[in-house]
Amino acid sequence: MTAIDDFDPQLQTIHLSMLKELIGEPVSEVEQEGNYYVTYTDSANYKVVFVFECAWIDPHPRLNMYTG
Repeated sequence: MTAIDDFDPQLQTIHLSMLKELIGEPVSEVEQEGNYYVTYTDSANYKVVFVFECAWIDPHPRLNMYTG
């Protein structure tokens, strides 16, 4: 399995609500270690995890990175 991580500073212009509006509801959302992990998958081949700022601090958290 190959993973790609993206930490581009421009990612911080994307908010959780924007992602959900564009892609839909994720398969899971987990608050852990000060981050908010949002996972999308096709259940067969692909899995992408978006890592947002803590959702408890900001109800519209910004994207920090994603990995897939």
